[in-house]
Amino acid sequence: MTNHQRIGAISNAHAGREFEREANKYFLRAESLALASDFNVDIGVGTSKKTHGFDLGSKNPPVLIECKSHN
Repeated sequence: MTNHQRIGAISNAHAGREFEREANKYFLRAESLALASDFNVDIGVGTSKKTHGFDLGSKNPPVLIECKSHN
């Protein structure tokens, strides 16, 4: 069995949240975008929609971000 735990991290979820915080700081500093964490949006076609939580997002301007951290 292969261990996919990030070296030096408490957990992969913890490493992901840390990366999201850094990405949020970057967009605020470099792009002047104030983004909300766990930004929920209804996604679907017509009346068939489901709520999906994106890592970061904003209604105005409309921005959705899903963070992925690779080493």
